[in-house]
Amino acid sequence: MSRVRSWIFENDLGALAYRLLTEQPLWRRQIAGLVEHFGEHHGRSRTTPLRILDLGCGPGVSSFVLAEAVPGAVEVTGVDISAPMIERARALQRQRYAHLPGLSFLCADALALPFEEASFDVVTGHSFLYIIGERERALREIARVLAPRGRLVLMEPARDGSLLSAAQGTLPDLRAGLREPRSAARFAASMILWRLFSSLAGRLTPELVSSLFTAAGLELVATVPTLRGLGWHCVGRRPAERAQHAR
Repeated sequence: MSRVRSWIFENDLGALAYRLLTEQPLWRRQIAGLVEHFGEHHGRSRTTPLRILDLGCGPGVSSFVLAEAVPGAVEVTGVDISAPMIERARALQRQRYAHLPGLSFLCADALALPFEEASFDVVTGHSFLYIIGERERALREIARVLAPRGRLVLMEPARDGSLLSAAQGTLPDLRAGLREPRSAARFAASMILWRLFSSLAGRLTPELVSSLFTAAGLELVATVPTLRGLGWHCVGRRPAERAQHAR
């Protein structure tokens, strides 16, 4: 897995491939679906920016979608450990998303985030946690930068998902809802690659998510199946008061 991770993180071609796989209607809908789990922050005043940290943002697709999907004022900070990914995100921002205010990108390590405690109302990650080697350490950093009662919302691959079952359930929607014929093939290819990468890195179960969240000092809110059983929306919350052992 180290070679696969290195190619994705350090190679400019990897950044381009990641963008091509994720910048498509169904992936964008999956990212926008994370907003449904933002909880009480989702309905806050439109004049007070919702502070979102988007971890593992890659070439910025997830950050752009979140900035568009959240109603009212929003500040989205996209973070990725790969410099080529961040460079592409900034280029896309200049070329196509300059109209979105409060959007910034930073090259940083999720294991040592350069932010003060309680800096964000929501932390998101799309296919983020499964590829991290030190998952508990990353989650402790997330708990640190989350404001009290702030939400963590992740979209991660499920251990027991079936590509065949997902395809049988999704293809009718693809034929009915997508205008470009090639979109279905592109989405299918991205699903196959996602399953291959996640089989190498390690997929998640609700039990594992609960254990990791608890060890990091986060409360588990829910694990909700998505993508016809191929993935999970993993929702956690920083308690009003953090336990000493999680610091």
